[in-house]
Amino acid sequence: MKRLLAPGALVIVLFFLFYLIGWIPPVPLAVQEMGVYHNIKKENGNYVLYHENPWWKPWNRGDQDFAARGGDKIFLFAKIFSPARFDDTVILHWQKFNVSEGQWQTTDKIPLRVTGGREAGYRGFASKSNYTDGDWRVGVETTDGREIGRISFFIHPDTDLGRTRNFERIETN
Repeated sequence: MKRLLAPGALVIVLFFLFYLIGWIPPVPLAVQEMGVYHNIKKENGNYVLYHENPWWKPWNRGDQDFAARGGDKIFLFAKIFSPARFDDTVILHWQKFNVSEGQWQTTDKIPLRVTGGREAGYRGFASKSNYTDGDWRVGVETTDGREIGRISFFIHPDTDLGRTRNFERIETN
């Protein structure tokens, strides 16, 4: 009987310890979907996401290769699973890679309130208008700093200003 129960009990104890130490995120939260977009609007209870995506990159969900023009905002959309009656805040941790120092530097930490109860998950977004070209990433973190999701993207200037931008429209519920 000991040989049968000991491994299971050991795994449970290890998961509990790793949770207390902060090596694993809290179980009730999970990022289901994240994306970087040129615009986001809310219409009839649904979010409408606008992005440019070349036909040859069907795996991209959003603008991971963000062609920026003057006045553009960067929108980050996140769908987060949380159990019913859950009410807390997550942090959208925006970071840019500093090439000269060889490390990621924090530019913003934007709080996003998450409330549970929707079967499809909580949806929310944030925007950023003060940015520079380069490698970026946004981590979704708990208030105590545990990461539950991350997306990386690259911002570069749109040099072909005569080009008409064709934004694809995605509706999400």
